[in-house]
Amino acid sequence: MILFDNFVSNITGFFETKIELLKLDIQERISTSLSGVVHLILIVLVIFLVVLFAGISMGFGLGSLLDNNSLGFLIVSILFGVLLFIMYKKIFVGVINKEIEKSIDYLFKNKKDGDK
Repeated sequence: MILFDNFVSNITGFFETKIELLKLDIQERISTSLSGVVHLILIVLVIFLVVLFAGISMGFGLGSLLDNNSLGFLIVSILFGVLLFIMYKKIFVGVINKEIEKSIDYLFKNKKDGDK
């Protein structure tokens, strides 16, 4: 009877350890994904601010050259619209799809014991 109790105790300990390892693995994957998202948000925010101030500067610069601020801002808006359309079609769709697939693969891939 003592041998059976010892066996049950060892099996229970094994499964508890496996569950703890699984919890730690999930926690690591979530924290890695979250830190990547935060970095991406910060980079997008900085790029947005740079483009915003560059656009304002270009609008006022063209406006002073043309003696019409409205026309300067209209030209800059059209330029940004064309650039946004080109970037969306050529770059963002492919890059975003690849990053989403990579993140999903990382979150749900089955790691073997000892693989990192």
